[in-house]
Amino acid sequence: MFLRSLSLENFRNYTALQLSFDRHMVIFLGDNAQGKTNLLEAINLIATGVSPFAGREQELIRWGQESAIIRSVSERELGPIGIDLLFKSNGRRAIRLIALGI
Repeated sequence: MFLRSLSLENFRNYTALQLSFDRHMVIFLGDNAQGKTNLLEAINLIATGVSPFAGREQELIRWGQESAIIRSVSERELGPIGIDLLFKSNGRRAIRLIALGI
């Protein structure tokens, strides 16, 4: 599976972020506390549904916001798929899988 794009809204320290990836190596560079680990955490959440760092899912939501969204598009053998994760401050979550181009 190949991650084609990642979009974050109110996730950890990101208000909004949109990234596109190609099939070459990707390197995240930045000073401490700039969000590199948060990007890896979002990718892990898309892949596994679980955060390796958050004790509670409310910790994933940017301070003062009601919800956080992670959106992704991945290439797989059967075609592209979209995976969206929504985390609400009341502890609820939603997952949406979207078959694209099939």
